[in-house]
Amino acid sequence: MSDQVKIAAAQIDIAFADRERNLARMIQVLEETTASGAKLTVFPEAALTGYCFDSLDEARPHAEPIPGPSTRRMTDVCRKLGCHVVYGLLEDDGKELVFQSIEAAMVSALKQAHGQQANIVVKMDRATRALSATRDGQPIAESEMERLPALTLKNEIVQRFRESARDFGDRIFNACVLVGPDGVIATYRKVHLPFLGVDRFTTPGDQPFAVHEAAHMRIGMNICYDGGFPEPARVLTLLGADLVVLPTNWPPGAECMAGCVVNARAMENNIYYAACDRIGDERGFHFIGQSKICGPSGQVLAEAAHDREAILYAEIDVAAARQKKIVRRAKLHEIDRIRDRRPEFYGPIVEPKK
Repeated sequence: MSDQVKIAAAQIDIAFADRERNLARMIQVLEETTASGAKLTVFPEAALTGYCFDSLDEARPHAEPIPGPSTRRMTDVCRKLGCHVVYGLLEDDGKELVFQSIEAAMVSALKQAHGQQANIVVKMDRATRALSATRDGQPIAESEMERLPALTLKNEIVQRFRESARDFGDRIFNACVLVGPDGVIATYRKVHLPFLGVDRFTTPGDQPFAVHEAAHMRIGMNICYDGGFPEPARVLTLLGADLVVLPTNWPPGAECMAGCVVNARAMENNIYYAACDRIGDERGFHFIGQSKICGPSGQVLAEAAHDREAILYAEIDVAAARQKKIVRRAKLHEIDRIRDRRPEFYGPIVEPKK
């Protein structure tokens, strides 16, 4: 097996609040990048949904659980094409699955009482958690449901589910997901949140940084603002990452991120670093493009312009990312930015915020 793996970063425009259109566009691009030999394709932050939502209530209908509708579609595409993909979305943390479980349990129980051929529909109000049911279009009183012997156990289950739904709260995460031919491999929830767009309302990431084996590489994921902090990429490097991907939505003011920081994250960790931005405008916000893939010495392998869609390609040399010792002149100039660390002096970095 070759240590060289071809990847792609797709700098595209995104349709606000139009998941079907965005998913179709990503699938179209995946077909192109895979035909060009890419084993992994990276898309921007919030590529499925858009970013500039004005409230949690506005964003909530566009969030989905993981696994969910888009990841199932992407799994089918990855299986067909033999590829992997990373893309950004808004993640519902699973509460919707609880709601659906309640509704399904009630339908099953009511059919025991009214007959399997009855057309039973059960709905739970997502805000109030109130249940309603109909049989052949006619309402079934909740008091009637509770009196049915067949529903005794079901009612207990439903009540517990309702309590669980309350415990979930209204959490939505700015997330990205790594999908392959066998389904979801990993998710990442954005840890560092700026006061901007949907991040004003999302919940900060609550899962540790992690590295995942996919497409013959070890892959770590960050999102946008995370890239402005050196710690996430360093943690992922210490966990063994060959490549860190950064789906992003850079607004004006982030030019230094595109111009300098991507190179620095790659160089300081001796890894590959792929930042995939979007272009276009959304609700008065402009996005600056300038996606970039850098190699372990910080060298630019591919970069995009600020004003047009583009697909970047680069070859990832896994062995180069794993060889941390750099010998410029044997026994005269040798460095290893992982081995040469002095973590005993870094204590203030991990002290809790005051």
